[in-house]
Amino acid sequence: MNFYQITVVTREEAVEAISEAFMELDCGGVEIFDPDDILTQTANSLNWDYMEEELREELKDLKSRGEVRMRCYFSEEVIPNQTALEDLVLRIREKLADIARFLPIGTGSVDTSFMAEETWANAWKAYYKPF
Repeated sequence: MNFYQITVVTREEAVEAISEAFMELDCGGVEIFDPDDILTQTANSLNWDYMEEELREELKDLKSRGEVRMRCYFSEEVIPNQTALEDLVLRIREKLADIARFLPIGTGSVDTSFMAEETWANAWKAYYKPF
């Protein structure tokens, strides 16, 4: 089964509300990429000596802008075609607009990408290196 990945760039204050909005839309999971959660752990280099430099730079860039990246995943069963994807993105933007009435959401940008099952099944391997 293949998946669509929806990425929203927001602020930390809106993470919980946006997570709830994703779950209301029946997403298959939410990933929160908050630089504060990771960079504070890197203070002790013994904890994170295996972190890739590209990831560290990406985190620093997000932090400098005060942003958090969130991803949610929807299967092709939920989004069977391009029209359904466009409808979902519209619904996400509407939910973001509702949340923005009460919380700062930052840019609130929404991006989509397609992820084949093989990529999904093997993506975790990029972060586990033999030693």
